Amino acid sequence: MLYNHFTEKLLGLQGVIITNIEENKKSINIYAELEPKEHHCICCGTATNTIHDYRTQIIKDIPAFGKLVTIILKKRRYRCKKCGKRFFENNSFLPRYHRMTNRLSAYVIDKLRCECSFTSVAREVNLSVSTVIRIFDMVSYSALKLPTALSIDEFKGNTSGEKYQCIITDPENGVVLDILPKRYSHYLSSYFKDLKRNQVKFFVSDMWKTYPDFYCAYF
Repeated sequence: MLYNHFTEKLLGLQGVIITNIEENKKSINIYAELEPKEHHCICCGTATNTIHDYRTQIIKDIPAFGKLVTIILKKRRYRCKKCGKRFFENNSFLPRYHRMTNRLSAYVIDKLRCECSFTSVAREVNLSVSTVIRIFDMVSYSALKLPTALSIDEFKGNTSGEKYQCIITDPENGVVLDILPKRYSHYLSSYFKDLKRNQVKFFVSDMWKTYPDFYCAYF
């Protein structure tokens, strides 16, 4: 139980319950499910906690301890009692139709900041070269013009000796604007101080105190 709790903290994924862990010389398979909670129907908006069935999804995550990490997620499919619509539960770490976590995409982008080839990065994270290129093409490498909606989040990494890196995205268009090696207030201030910020109307972040404080000071 303590080992599972430690793994949940290591994963850094909120609301995830670890049910089993399988490990061999090359990989770690983590079996997980989300905490059950009431959902609202995507069709009529009615609240429901009725589970229709379960599906299994295999998700690739960032490597750990020199091994490839895969999350085997047991997903619930809910059913609305009012209109009969069936829909999957929500989660914060996996975009719809994706088979890798948000932070794996951010990890790939961070690796490509160095002098690494697409092939070497693909081999390290167990993705195809075409997938790595597609992630690379998603990035806007100039954040000089900020979007109307701006999202800031962190992910676990080891760039510049820091435990967490910061990812800046345009959530409306699904575009990664930049990856910052640090998430501290003074670093964010230095990054944003010379950018035009008046067009930003929506700011999305978690409740880590640095982000709301930064928003109040600069937006």
